[in-house]
Amino acid sequence: MSFEDSLAIRLRRAYLHLHRSANRHFRLLDATADQYALLTFLAEESGVTQQVLVKRLASDKRTINKMLDLLEEKGLVERREHPDDRRAWALYLTKAGKKAQKELYDSADYLRRRLQEAVPPEHLDTVIECLQKMARRLDPDELDVTIARSAGKKAKTS
Repeated sequence: MSFEDSLAIRLRRAYLHLHRSANRHFRLLDATADQYALLTFLAEESGVTQQVLVKRLASDKRTINKMLDLLEEKGLVERREHPDDRRAWALYLTKAGKKAQKELYDSADYLRRRLQEAVPPEHLDTVIECLQKMARRLDPDELDVTIARSAGKKAKTS
């Protein structure tokens, strides 16, 4: 199998096409695909910490922090004292944030439909399960441990 036909490059191509198409769409609404994902996540699970967003959105601390700063500046997100952890902030959509998220979500219906139409309904659960399994197996934090172990074994056998 050629590199171009490999699973990795096909996943990369599909993700980048989705991400770029979403960014083009959301740019018309003064947003990005990543901001849409963050706002939509907070619409479903308000009061989470930044660390939860980093993990669940598969992003990094710096990117999430910059996005939160921007969205807070726009009046769409607010940080409140976390009820259980004084060192953390709980994140919430403002009234304007809820309205913006709904507008972004509604406007992107055709993108969601195009994505779903690419997978026959009888295969959707399998595709989702496979993607979840891939994400777990390729989690950088988990791989760091595996790579370190592997490097340690190679060093001992050399």
